[in-house]
Amino acid sequence: MATKRYWTISEVAEQFDVNASLLRYWEKEFTALDPKKQGSGKRAYTAKDIEIIGVLHDLLKRKGYTIDGAKRSLKQAIKDQRQLDELRQRLEAVRAELVGIAKDAERRESVLSVRSRSKNDWTYSVTPSSSEVISRV
Repeated sequence: MATKRYWTISEVAEQFDVNASLLRYWEKEFTALDPKKQGSGKRAYTAKDIEIIGVLHDLLKRKGYTIDGAKRSLKQAIKDQRQLDELRQRLEAVRAELVGIAKDAERRESVLSVRSRSKNDWTYSVTPSSSEVISRV
């Protein structure tokens, strides 16, 4: 189902082997489930909606949660997912910064590579640990 952008209520109901009326009921009970409605009133479920339905189906049908229990569990799962998303974004920003630092260090290393002009000139070189060494040639 990942190839489509939107699915009808009958397609989603068939996927989870439930009635369309159950999906409409879940929409009323769970605010996180909010499919788009077309001009004609037909529902258009997104991949996110289907993921939420999958969680609800698991909680209510497989694990036997009550509606209130599923609401609490879904609310906590959404909160946890938001925290994971925020953490992922922060880690990606740190990674990008570290990659930039590494590239800058490589650039500096290539600029400060061993240069020798004559016996009286100073030579600057950068060791693999990126510390400067000044030596007399």
